[in-house]
Amino acid sequence: MSKTPFLLLLTAAMGPIGLRAQLAPSDSTAKTENIKEIVVTASRTEMDLEDVPVPMSVITSEEIANIGAPRLTDVLREQTGIQIVSGHGTGVQMQGMGSDYVMILVNGEPLIGRTAGTLDLDRIAVGNIKRIEILKGPASALYGSEAMAGVINIITEKSSEGQHLNLSANYRTFNTSDFNLDYGVKKKNLNTGIVINRFASDGIQLEQSDEVQISFPATTAYTMSPYAEWQMHKKWKLDVSARLYDEQQASLFTVAGSDDVTHNIISSGYRKEYTLLPKLIFTPNLRNKIQLRQYATYYQFEEEMNYESDGALYSTSIFTQQFFRTELQHDYFHNSLHTLTSGMGYAPELVEATRYADEGTFRAAYAFVQHSWQATNKLYFLYGGRYDIHSAYRNRLSPKLAAQYKATKKISINASLGGGYKAPDFRHLLLDFTNPIAGYSVFGAKTANRRISEMQEMGLIEALYFSPHQIQDLRPEHSMAYNLGWRYAPVTSLCFTGNFFYNNISDLIETTPVARNVNGSNIFSYRNIARVQTCGAEFNANYTATKNWSFAAGYEYLRAEDLDVLEQIENGEIFRRNPQGVTERIERGDYFGLFNRARHSGNVKVTYSNNSGWNVSLRSIYRGPFPFGDINGNNIADVQDEMAPATVLLNMRVSKTIYKKFLVETGVMNLLGQVNRFEPTVAGRIWFAGLKMNLNWEGK
Repeated sequence: MSKTPFLLLLTAAMGPIGLRAQLAPSDSTAKTENIKEIVVTASRTEMDLEDVPVPMSVITSEEIANIGAPRLTDVLREQTGIQIVSGHGTGVQMQGMGSDYVMILVNGEPLIGRTAGTLDLDRIAVGNIKRIEILKGPASALYGSEAMAGVINIITEKSSEGQHLNLSANYRTFNTSDFNLDYGVKKKNLNTGIVINRFASDGIQLEQSDEVQISFPATTAYTMSPYAEWQMHKKWKLDVSARLYDEQQASLFTVAGSDDVTHNIISSGYRKEYTLLPKLIFTPNLRNKIQLRQYATYYQFEEEMNYESDGALYSTSIFTQQFFRTELQHDYFHNSLHTLTSGMGYAPELVEATRYADEGTFRAAYAFVQHSWQATNKLYFLYGGRYDIHSAYRNRLSPKLAAQYKATKKISINASLGGGYKAPDFRHLLLDFTNPIAGYSVFGAKTANRRISEMQEMGLIEALYFSPHQIQDLRPEHSMAYNLGWRYAPVTSLCFTGNFFYNNISDLIETTPVARNVNGSNIFSYRNIARVQTCGAEFNANYTATKNWSFAAGYEYLRAEDLDVLEQIENGEIFRRNPQGVTERIERGDYFGLFNRARHSGNVKVTYSNNSGWNVSLRSIYRGPFPFGDINGNNIADVQDEMAPATVLLNMRVSKTIYKKFLVETGVMNLLGQVNRFEPTVAGRIWFAGLKMNLNWEGK
């Protein structure tokens, strides 16, 4: 692999516009008592959550602990407006847009390894997460094209004064174990620490009527995350963090040979990820803060499959990705009314994968600027844009405008609009990826027709959802999104929030199931949907009844539809056969919308805690029916046989703190034992028990 040079960039001259004084480096500590929750994702600078004019929520470390889940997927599943989707890895949807459009950050830097557009979140441990910031709606103006639907920023914990040692062990159904060690020490100008996590599972294989419904591989994964902060001078600070991840997988599955004889296949694979982030921070005075970040990350997935009978090679697959980014950011704090955040960067990316004709190489440069302005005591604006120069597609400007109006101390209204742009990448065009371990195949638009035809000739296709001849060359997509939200807190203990959203997308690149293999695994590819709209509403309520009891509830209504299909339905151009074999026109009410989107979802949570150390949480998560594919051949979801059933998950955790240093916990995920073949992550009842030990030596 050839080395890619890093480009060192200089900041542009700044005008006399800056951040609110309370966000300046000198004032942030002094005014802590007035700030309820500080976030950084919305503007790349610190802001009070209540002042953020875009849809945003925060998951605290306490909330993560109440869930009792060792991986990120289960934490996000319980959040309003986020739907966990699977089929080619475990990913998320926000505002009806898929995993391709949700950027996942760790401490502000992107995770890589999207083998099929989905970034598998099961590889993220939660042992040292301080908080998770979720920004909904387009964030391309700050973060680029992958942030068209929003951003999930995972912020990790670091040492406070003194030393700490946190140990935890958790055991779950399917012989699943999770061990976590978190050690840190902060003395004078140096803050160092390391987090080590080991996760292992025998895998999941549930059966119903002699048919394997859900299967996950046996897994052993290690994560190591060291960090160091050095205050070299009152004006200079060096922050270095790293992440090393190693995962081994093993699985046994059955395939049908050309002679109609089934064969057992033994599969073994591994994933590796190495990330390094040095960050140099220069604060020359009270008004200026400059950050230089150099981010480098490497991801590799490799698997080998052999016949169980004689050990002969069945298949092998390799996927590697390297991503580098050099970025310079300047924050200018002018007075209590203004802030200017600007920056620029250079980001080369290299990809190699089995069956790729050539090494994929992208190079991108960008510049962004964002101005926050408090016009009056009640009115606040946040606006800016980002300009991208990319080697694979034409240059693009992504604008953003948001405003907040505080009508009273109890009521505030937010509004925002933003544009986005996303071009087909190597996955969409050339991917030829099969992972029987997880049970899926993904073919790029240029390879799908040939590969599916080959599989049909070999008798490996059980069903076609639509003809692969309909998969054509992909076009870049454009979007414009609108959000209107509100917050009402009649008393300190009660808060209501809501958000109405509308996304208008042209030439949406959609991951879609195109066929089903004879072993039950899905085959995916990509297609453009010419005109798409996703719209809906999200509502949340939080109530602290007493110092012991708290309640929360959330609901999202979503419509995600192809506007061309709606137009064809109105013109009477789409038909189907009814159960009596009679051809009939499709009516507006028959159309269920885009695949894999549930129209209704929500949650209800109850938490109890007391001074004696007891904590009990009971949570219910609902995901309504959603279309999974086209069975009757008219290319849309319009009959009940094309709908996956709804799921209701009931999760519970009970914990007890002993002597302020030890915590024991037990609980159950999916108490009702639901199984849904169209949602592999809904894998039956899972019991767990755990022990945590927290040792701290403050000021030593």
